[in-house]
Amino acid sequence: MITAPQNNDYKPGTWKGLLIGKRQRRSASFTCPNGHVCSLSKYEILADGSVHPSVICSMDGCGFHEFITLEGWAAFPPAPPLEEASEGQKTEKQLL
Repeated sequence: MITAPQNNDYKPGTWKGLLIGKRQRRSASFTCPNGHVCSLSKYEILADGSVHPSVICSMDGCGFHEFITLEGWAAFPPAPPLEEASEGQKTEKQLL
C-alpha cells in the first residue's frame, strides 16, 4: 500500500486532482514511482482517498502494481453545481 501526497508537478509517487467533463466529476492522475502518469478516471476513489481496484501502470514494461491512497483527497474541492438558479428562477431542466 502506497500513500501518495498531492502534487501538481507530476512528481513520482504523487497525485494531481482533476475535474472531468461537463459535470466536473472529481478524479485524479497518479504518477507512478517510475515517473509514468496514470489516469485514475476509471478507478473508484473513496472518501478516504483509497483507490480501488489496485493501480496498474499502463506503460509497457513498467511493472508498477499497488493499492494506493491519495493523501488529502477529502480536501480536494468538490465539483461546483452544474446549474444554479437564483431565487424565483427556473433552469431549463427544471421546466421540463
